[in-house]
Amino acid sequence: MGAWRGQAVAALLLGLLAGGGWSYLRLGGSLAGCQAALARTRAQVRTLGAENRRLEDALAALNRQRSRGQVIRRVQLRLLASPLTAAQVEAALAPYLEPLLGTSLQGVQPELVYRLLAGRILTVGNGVYRLEVAAVLLAPDTVLLVRVVPLSGGGGPG
Repeated sequence: MGAWRGQAVAALLLGLLAGGGWSYLRLGGSLAGCQAALARTRAQVRTLGAENRRLEDALAALNRQRSRGQVIRRVQLRLLASPLTAAQVEAALAPYLEPLLGTSLQGVQPELVYRLLAGRILTVGNGVYRLEVAAVLLAPDTVLLVRVVPLSGGGGPG
């Protein structure tokens, strides 16, 4: 019985070794496959990241080029309230608005235009008026929404 027991133990150990070896080979192959897949995925991430950076740079260059090409072609005054005609207000503001024409939109801040005009005192005929700026819409055809408030004088077109 001792020999049979020894053979059984040997067969059991041999089975354990064979099963363990088989599992090791199977998992090792699976691990190698996972590592290869991980390496391929990392390479794709690097490639896609480089492509993404290239596209972002191209888009930024297009945006810079487009904004560099846009200039103020015309300034329109929209009178919200005024005792003066639009032509009178445009004539009074011409020295301030003409330098804006041809200026790159990229180099002009709406607040700069606002501060240039808001509170400006206009003298038209015998009347004195204050300009209130409600909005500045910068575009190739810039729009200024303004009110003209009489300070003294006739209070009407003069």
